[in-house]
Amino acid sequence: MQGTAVPKRRSTTLCIATGLSLSAALLEAVALSTPCWIEADRRIYNNKFDKLGLLVFCFRSFTDPKRRYPQYFVSCRWFFDFEWKYMYDVLAPPFFRSVQIAFGIGFILLLGSLGQIVLLWLRSIPTKHETSLLFILSFTHAATAFWFFLAFTIFGARSSDPSWLPGWQNNYLSWSFGLSVVGGIQLFISSVLYFVEAKRHLERAIATTEEQLMASIVVPPTTVPLPPRKILRQSHDVQQSLV
Repeated sequence: MQGTAVPKRRSTTLCIATGLSLSAALLEAVALSTPCWIEADRRIYNNKFDKLGLLVFCFRSFTDPKRRYPQYFVSCRWFFDFEWKYMYDVLAPPFFRSVQIAFGIGFILLLGSLGQIVLLWLRSIPTKHETSLLFILSFTHAATAFWFFLAFTIFGARSSDPSWLPGWQNNYLSWSFGLSVVGGIQLFISSVLYFVEAKRHLERAIATTEEQLMASIVVPPTTVPLPPRKILRQSHDVQQSLV
């Protein structure tokens, strides 16, 4: 079976899906790298906490609430900083590590999806495999959106935990968290659009295959047998003409 003919110009559905994918990737990258998932109300001057992200913590004057270490932490620090290691039980409770893991899985899947999009737009795969790639893109985008939704749902539900950050009454979800939510919604929409485009390619492939099969069928000429009476009459006429 020959490959399905695909139009040279990409459809509007595919263009919108790709645009949403790229926009979501940018939003999630910014959300991951910025320390503004939670911020403290800046009108409260004695708040020890400033802001945090998934990878960066910022404090104004923070000490170990369990009073094990007298050191004060000021300004922003990388989450995996060596000086944080004995504070992980305070700064990163189990739910926060679950958020980091879920977001990390989603981000890895998102990077893989971007590679698939590059293959699709550069036509680096045989045309007959583009339908399968579109279905894979739809699935990976749905899986990516699921992990991101899981991450920011857990984070949003536990962000005001009194046992976690100091001054929790004056803390609020900030714009980095919002970017992550918007990116997850865009990924879900693009997943639906990739599925619609894949179904369209599949229907086109089926129609093309049916046309090729119909064109390849050669109907042999058939002779319709004459009824017996007609045959006898014709033979009688032949005999009369001979006489």
